Amino acid sequence: MKFCNSAGQIILEVLISVALFALVAFSIATVLRSAPEVLINDIQKGRALYLAREALEAVKAIAQDDFTQLQNGKYALTASEGKWMLTNDEGKEGEFYRQVYIQDYDKDKEIKKISAKVKWSLPYFQKENVLTLNLYLTNTNIFGLQLGSPNNYLIANIVPWEASSYTVVLWVKPLATNQPEGSSLFANQNVNQLQNLLGFLQIEIDANSNYQVNLGNFSLTIGPIENKWSQLAVTWDGATLRTYYNGEEKSSQSLNKNDGDKSFSAYLVGTSADKTKGFLGIYKNLMVFDRALTSKEIRNLFSGDLPSLEGLRLYWKMNEGEGNLVQDFSPFDIAGEIIGQPLWRNILEIKTWEEVADF
Repeated sequence: MKFCNSAGQIILEVLISVALFALVAFSIATVLRSAPEVLINDIQKGRALYLAREALEAVKAIAQDDFTQLQNGKYALTASEGKWMLTNDEGKEGEFYRQVYIQDYDKDKEIKKISAKVKWSLPYFQKENVLTLNLYLTNTNIFGLQLGSPNNYLIANIVPWEASSYTVVLWVKPLATNQPEGSSLFANQNVNQLQNLLGFLQIEIDANSNYQVNLGNFSLTIGPIENKWSQLAVTWDGATLRTYYNGEEKSSQSLNKNDGDKSFSAYLVGTSADKTKGFLGIYKNLMVFDRALTSKEIRNLFSGDLPSLEGLRLYWKMNEGEGNLVQDFSPFDIAGEIIGQPLWRNILEIKTWEEVADF
């Protein structure tokens, strides 16, 4: 009996060993059989990633040559004489299909969202796969509008609106720091030269070469004329008039409503309300609100963050680069007209105005 038990145990051990060997062999065979499939699929994914990255680099190259080519839509890519071009083909690249999608970012035509999509089939898994990479591009051809002579200014006459609160923000780089007293950068009305200007809102130059805001009989300093880009802002909240220079509050004055409330019947940039005293400079980004922006909003705006656009009445970016019309990005769609010869200046790429304070 003892001998028989030993023999049975040996047989059991042999059977277990054979089973384990078979299981290991089966596992190894399965791995070996699927390895080519996994390898092929990994190669396909790598190729798709390469095609998507190449597409984004191609669109960046196109944007550097001419940003205006990036019109909203779906495109394929082709190369000719060493340059990439957008086409309307299906975008077949061997066993892959590559498409580029272009769209405005948040309705801003100067910022584009680029999506590179690559599709291909995974034969061993019997399904189609898609890889997408995104990129945001900003127009690096940033322009400013040179204004400042009596015969060269920007204007839009509008249906008058009464402002019990408001904000005016303007960026400017002077072309001379010793400009005459009274040289004006902005005015809220277009008047005859014989009319009294005291009742109007104007941003102009005082006798000490400071930017200042004139509001009727009141004058508040904004900041000094410096040979660099500067952000000028004035706000009225129904009780207090405030001025800001490069994001920082500089002065304030409590006024009664009759003095602070104003009627806007025109927007003029680069000259006074009577069009006799212009400030010679390069202008960008005039924004007018029918509410008073907070100190934090003004500060953030100088750092490159747009505030809530609630109450936005006008937004001239002045980045057209050609022609004598300026587009309005506010809901009111009030185009500005350049009087005189349009003088567009190509300036540095600007991410935040704080970064170019010494430009």
